[in-house]
Amino acid sequence: NFAKCDILTRIKQLNSKQMNSPILKMLIVPFILLNFIVFSCDSSTGEIVEINPGQSEKVYSSDEVNMPKYDGGMQELAKYFQSELKYPKSAYREKKEGKALISFVVTKDGKVINAKIEKGFHPECDKEALRVVSEMMDWIPGTKDEEKVNVKLTLPVVFKI
Repeated sequence: NFAKCDILTRIKQLNSKQMNSPILKMLIVPFILLNFIVFSCDSSTGEIVEINPGQSEKVYSSDEVNMPKYDGGMQELAKYFQSELKYPKSAYREKKEGKALISFVVTKDGKVINAKIEKGFHPECDKEALRVVSEMMDWIPGTKDEEKVNVKLTLPVVFKI
């Protein structure tokens, strides 16, 4: 009777691969968006960075201003990452999964500049995340007192097999 036991059925369920379901794969998008919202707040304030060669301007943290917005909203940002992010072959072979935190500045003009890795987990994945963030289209700039300002954001880029 052990073969017909509920325990054996449960063991089989635990060992099955459930990530093949399209519904579960679609749950990754809200997870990425949630991570973006949680990690977008940067604690640094009033940082001065070089926006154009030889020209320095104040950059605000996201908690000091009205946040910049990706044109089309968070769903479009998630679609952009899904279409452009390529899992590096070396990381895929090693079954590396994780999150790279990329910081960048959205300028008064909506341009993405000064992208850099704040926290990485695999060199090839970090490089790919940095590439995709650096190539993002223009954002709708952040504002402070109804004036467009430069805003520093931090974006988590999730790699999951």
